[in-house]
Amino acid sequence: MFLLPYLRHRIVSRRLSKITSLILITSLLLGTWITSSAQEEMGALVPPLVVSQLAFPSYEEWWRQIQPELEQIGITLDIQPIEANTWIQSCSIERNCGTFTSTGAGVTDERIDPNWFLTDVLHSSKAGAGAGGSNLANWMNEEVDALIEAQSIELDPEVRKGMILQIQEIFARETPFIPVYYINDVQAYDKTKFEGFLQRPSAGISRFNNLTSFLNVQPLTDQTTLRIENNHDGNSTNPFVATGGLFNTATMTWIYDTLARKNELLETIPWAAESWEWVDNTTIDVKLREGMTFHDGEAVTAEDLVFTVNYAMENAIPNWAGIFNVVAGVEQTGDYTARFTLKNAFAPFESNILTAIYIVPQHIWSEVSDPQTFENAEPIGSGPFTFGHWRKNESWLFNGNPNHFQAPAINILVAIIPTPEVWIGMLENQELDANGTYIRGDSQIETLEAMEHLELVITPSVGIQSVYIDNRVLPGSDLAFRRAIHHLIPKASMLEVVAGLGGGSTADGNFMHPTSAFFNPDTMSYGYDPEAARAVLAEAGYTWDAEGRLHYPASYNVGG
Repeated sequence: MFLLPYLRHRIVSRRLSKITSLILITSLLLGTWITSSAQEEMGALVPPLVVSQLAFPSYEEWWRQIQPELEQIGITLDIQPIEANTWIQSCSIERNCGTFTSTGAGVTDERIDPNWFLTDVLHSSKAGAGAGGSNLANWMNEEVDALIEAQSIELDPEVRKGMILQIQEIFARETPFIPVYYINDVQAYDKTKFEGFLQRPSAGISRFNNLTSFLNVQPLTDQTTLRIENNHDGNSTNPFVATGGLFNTATMTWIYDTLARKNELLETIPWAAESWEWVDNTTIDVKLREGMTFHDGEAVTAEDLVFTVNYAMENAIPNWAGIFNVVAGVEQTGDYTARFTLKNAFAPFESNILTAIYIVPQHIWSEVSDPQTFENAEPIGSGPFTFGHWRKNESWLFNGNPNHFQAPAINILVAIIPTPEVWIGMLENQELDANGTYIRGDSQIETLEAMEHLELVITPSVGIQSVYIDNRVLPGSDLAFRRAIHHLIPKASMLEVVAGLGGGSTADGNFMHPTSAFFNPDTMSYGYDPEAARAVLAEAGYTWDAEGRLHYPASYNVGG
């Protein structure tokens, strides 16, 4: 009685066991086939991506924040901090920047008009090793090239603006690199001793290309020398070869008057040139101010201007290359007038060329056979400051020129002090009166803000800081990848940490600052959105393996 049920149970159990085993085996086989099939459809693994990062604290912070954002979608980074001079050679010149690099485009006078950024950073001719310029993304777009070239010769302001708006639309859609933020400039001055500083975007109150500010400063005590720091020395008192950064090139134009200047509102204003007139699209007549003299008392005439331009051209002065790409020649038409002939029409001629051409005295330089080796130990110009001294790695002194048509009320002593710890202490002890180097970090800002004799000034910058992506090869050559990365950059957080109390503003899909007259407010935008980044990649065919690593779409010919 008990045996029969037991036998039935055993028979049923064995049948179920066989069925279960068959199902399990089939499932395992099927699962293996499915996994194998999925692997066959999955493209190559996206390898660790190299980041050639300038070894600056701000960029170190950038990648500290960016790295985990990319890791969450399966991208591994190989971050390689590089010293500045090495980075310039390997990345800027040779364009070995890895997949990513990070840097900024500062705003000097010739960069205020959009033409510099368009031709130097976006044009295809500046892509690749040895191309010069700053197209670090190595982006090449024929439509954009044509628009860049067209806007540069378009003299109708509204037509030109329309072209530049169109370039911004294409840029935002293609996102060849990622504009991150504009960081404010923080400087301080001793308000018990001086007043009258003028703010200029991207130069603050006491950056050396803000000459208007220094000409407006008034002393409040018997101290007439403004003592200001800079974190590096210049390299020459010869205006034809001075390349010691913004400080050296800017201060040479304190000594040697340029034809036009930028004021604190970034407007191009007449300077050594009293006026100019367009005769036609490639001919401009320039009239010099009468009554100007060089620092040795000799009169400044159109003969000196024509000599300067021809002398620089004949000696192939590298610093003048941008001028000679535009100017075909100049001839004297009167004691104080000259006619410029251009190779082609050039829209930013007034902004970029008149502000760059300075005047040297013919009676001195005509005796110099090689301007690129001439020491010029006692520079003589016609500018608002005369040369006082240069003590290498210690200081420069510029004395106010009382005979200038806009004579300054101060002298300026520039102290070369590499470390902020030193010059902040000197500001506190009133051994310095202002800082030329921008302040970074909350602790420095709080320290200076607490000093009752100092006035802290925060000035917006229009110089964009960006993450560059190499567009020549995968993954940077893929639009979906670039758009996904754009959604992963935590711009607000990066700005908050780096700028701190100084602040700034984040960028979006556009490289143009919102305050620019050329800004296009209707371009495609990219907000911080990791889910959107993942969706963009998935839609393009990217996949993730069991470990969460990102794979290219199977259709991509990786390495082919």
